[in-house]
Amino acid sequence: SSLIQELYDLECVLVQDRQAWKNQLKLMAMTVIDKANVPETIQAKLRSYQEDGLHWLRTMHIWGTGGILADDMGLGKTLQVITLLETTRAIRQGPVLIVLPTSLLFNWQREFDKFAPHFQIYQYYGAKRANVFKKLVEKIGDYKKQHLESNSMKFNHSIELDLFSSKTTFGSDIYLTSYQVMQ
Repeated sequence: SSLIQELYDLECVLVQDRQAWKNQLKLMAMTVIDKANVPETIQAKLRSYQEDGLHWLRTMHIWGTGGILADDMGLGKTLQVITLLETTRAIRQGPVLIVLPTSLLFNWQREFDKFAPHFQIYQYYGAKRANVFKKLVEKIGDYKKQHLESNSMKFNHSIELDLFSSKTTFGSDIYLTSYQVMQ
């Protein structure tokens, strides 16, 4: 049995919905590590350990769980995440938010520019963020007004937000911001 199953059996894992957890364990047991190929759109050749990290991240994605890559600096974790984002691009709905230390914002931008220049990146930080946030709030307000259900006056969340569809600040694929901005 897996370590996760053993921890669960020993009641070391706090689970509010036992059936959902059992279903998740079944999914995890049935899943073979996803050995997806590196897309041709990624302008890099991943090393074998980077491919292993990518496969592990893709498996976490399939399971619907999170994961952390932790190793020494300079071993290509950013490239692995960029590659993961590219491999999930076709099935992902909406943009991705990446929150990281301010000191790494420009590094991530350079990595996207180098390895996946087709991504539309927007860095949300500094003084410009107040104006962008104001425009975003206005767009969301306009969108809600246009899509209110006439009979119940509730916002219909099933309608896909189109404010992210244009190739503007709001049409970016990836939003980079810092921990400080998110606080």
